[in-house]
Amino acid sequence: MAGIAAFDDLGAMVTAGEGVASHWLESARILVGSNVGTAAAAGAEFWPTITADAVTETEATGARRRVYALAVTAGMDDPGRATSWSDSVDRLAYNAGAGRLITVSIGNADYTSIDLLNNYPQQNFASRLDDPAQAANALTVGGYTVRTTVPPPHTAYAPVAPSGALSPHSRCGLPVRPEAIKPDVVFEAGNVAFDGAVGDAALLGTVTTHHEFQSRLLDSMFGTSEAAGHSAWFMAQLLRAIDGVTPQTIRGLVVHSAGWTPAMTQQFSNVDERLAAFGLGVPDLGYASGCLANRATILIEDQLANADIARVRRQQPNGRYRDVNEVRRYAKIFRVPLPDDLLLELPDSAVRLRVTLSYFAEPNTIRGRTQRGLDLRWDMQGPQESETQFLQRINRLARGEQRREDRTSSFDWELGLRRRSRGTVQSDRWRGTAAYLAGDKLIAVYPALGWWDRRDQFRQASMPFSLLISVEAEGIEIYTPIQTTLMVPVEIDT
Repeated sequence: MAGIAAFDDLGAMVTAGEGVASHWLESARILVGSNVGTAAAAGAEFWPTITADAVTETEATGARRRVYALAVTAGMDDPGRATSWSDSVDRLAYNAGAGRLITVSIGNADYTSIDLLNNYPQQNFASRLDDPAQAANALTVGGYTVRTTVPPPHTAYAPVAPSGALSPHSRCGLPVRPEAIKPDVVFEAGNVAFDGAVGDAALLGTVTTHHEFQSRLLDSMFGTSEAAGHSAWFMAQLLRAIDGVTPQTIRGLVVHSAGWTPAMTQQFSNVDERLAAFGLGVPDLGYASGCLANRATILIEDQLANADIARVRRQQPNGRYRDVNEVRRYAKIFRVPLPDDLLLELPDSAVRLRVTLSYFAEPNTIRGRTQRGLDLRWDMQGPQESETQFLQRINRLARGEQRREDRTSSFDWELGLRRRSRGTVQSDRWRGTAAYLAGDKLIAVYPALGWWDRRDQFRQASMPFSLLISVEAEGIEIYTPIQTTLMVPVEIDT
């Protein structure tokens, strides 16, 4: 994994004769040997503590911005349940509210199984995620592949997966999962060359460093461990490119920049199955790390309290007045400046809108079920919805009301509120014409109560979050007008 996490594509660097590693690597090895000592299944009870100790010991060497890549996984009987290991990963990523970047591989399917290769991708879809990939606060990484060229002289072999589709090595999440969409994204995990009788993964793997470097420099690697290495490199590039942002912003940018390939859409036409196989898709480093003339990304880093308790005077049934505690819930409302003059000049131009909310929630796992201290949700004012109607709708959503009368709606999102609201990174996309997007729009972040609300000492605790909004307009220079609007100070009445 070191060669991938440091260089991403070491083979290209070897071919070019040069390359640069832009960041340091540290290694904390938590399991040694196959089925030996704590690496045996009987030692599973120690893995949460060992993982936590590995993080603690690493950070004791000095303060740095770090990305943790965990490619060790274990099978489990019920992929929908939390475990002590996934709870440990969730707590490490929560990091007392400060956040910590942890990427976890979803786990490997058995590519040596002829049944799997003959029944790809259905058999892969039957292989569910491994522990601790279900951790909601981790970035869970699955695998796809674009490697389809079998090198000569292996003419009897053909690639199992088409370009841009699910890697034969990758496991999948659950089509409908209450805790989170898993995987969050996918990275390259290699293909399998198959002659009808034997599968060869090394032929369609990647060149990387060999772990016994004193005797051999290079090796071949594949599988979701490779994908986890690519994701670590990707986040390290973001940390270098965008200084001073929080861990939840970096994780949010990875998901925010992702998209499905045409092969993914063709392979799984059902959206829930596509999410279980690919999450939000393949991240785009250029999209995540910068803007273009026709694409602007707005980043908001803020926090939202579970509740505010105010002392108010109320009249009692006996006519007397008494000071009592009143619990108040608040949403954060932001105005997204969308230049209507430019968008209405070309009303039929294609536009794309992406919104991503990212935060780290405090977990509390009991009997395989994880409750979070506080969850957040987001929603946006629709194209035919007034500001007053939007604020009324948000209030009803925050109170859990589902009234149909006089109901207005947001955009026709790709996933929709129900699907995207699972987990602690919530992303959605919309495509349409410029006329529908013209004019400033309000976007709200509001609380969904958890176990914090049942503990007096946490009732007024706050949740840091990052909100990302990207607008891309075909043939319209939209970046400068949005930037200019955001640079103007705004006074807000309180």
